Amino acid sequence: MKGLHIKKLAMVSLVFGCVMIFATTPTFAAFTGYLICSREVTYLSKLDASKYRSVTLDMKEHDPQELIGLEVCKVASFSANKSCMTFDGSQNSVTVTLDNASEPYTIAINKSVVDVGIISGTFTLNDRE
Repeated sequence: MKGLHIKKLAMVSLVFGCVMIFATTPTFAAFTGYLICSREVTYLSKLDASKYRSVTLDMKEHDPQELIGLEVCKVASFSANKSCMTFDGSQNSVTVTLDNASEPYTIAINKSVVDVGIISGTFTLNDRE
């Protein structure tokens, strides 16, 4: 009887230990959503840089040559700092880093130069570690 009690206690301790290890292990997940750019400029606004370290825009459905001239700008809301990059025909995705964790950001996707009616793809908000 005492041996059975010790085995149960050992099993409960093992299970509890595994649960605690899993519970304390940090898990970093990313949020992915659909992106449809049908207007001249499409915005992803109020991106919380305290939660997300970067945003990945991925337009896999489009050939990189179709996206030549597509402009992606990052604007820091409070300081109005703006930086842009233009697709050159060698890529169909880009990762934009949200540098300052204390500011919300807006991503502006300007397709006015691109000869594609609708640009579709995904955006992924990558968690800050």
